[in-house]
Amino acid sequence: MVRQFCFRTAALVVFTMLLVVCAASNSEAVFGTGDICWTVKITQTEEGKVSMPGMLGKFHVKSLDTSTFVMTGIVTVPGDNPFILTGTATKIGTKIYANLVGTQDHRVEDSGGLWRDMDIMRATIDNATLSGTIFGVGDSFDHSTRVFDRMYSAGTLTPIACP
Repeated sequence: MVRQFCFRTAALVVFTMLLVVCAASNSEAVFGTGDICWTVKITQTEEGKVSMPGMLGKFHVKSLDTSTFVMTGIVTVPGDNPFILTGTATKIGTKIYANLVGTQDHRVEDSGGLWRDMDIMRATIDNATLSGTIFGVGDSFDHSTRVFDRMYSAGTLTPIACP
């Protein structure tokens, strides 16, 4: 009984690994199949290199044809409202290039203020591994003081299983 259970478990593990390998070897099957999640880690801002905790980015990707995709998703920012993103992506060779627009209303409960952000971003994603980089520029607007604040950020995308 134990041997039969171990054999079934081993067969299931091998089958699962084959599915993953087949998906990775078929470039069309990796990107554009539904939900994709990343740990988004910001490594630079307009002030230089930074060390920040990773954030969960969850996107739904829709393939329009073999090289054109539509993406929409959120980046969950701990202690703040989600960052909403939408855009298009293009496959060129082994890379996916995504142009995204993002917005966020910040929680500023301590001061009673309200910051609103708008960003334009570019992600470069390896089609086989789904790892990548991202950079963006944007503006924040403080609704109470009427002050704009320009921003720059860059970082990495590390694929993870979607929760």
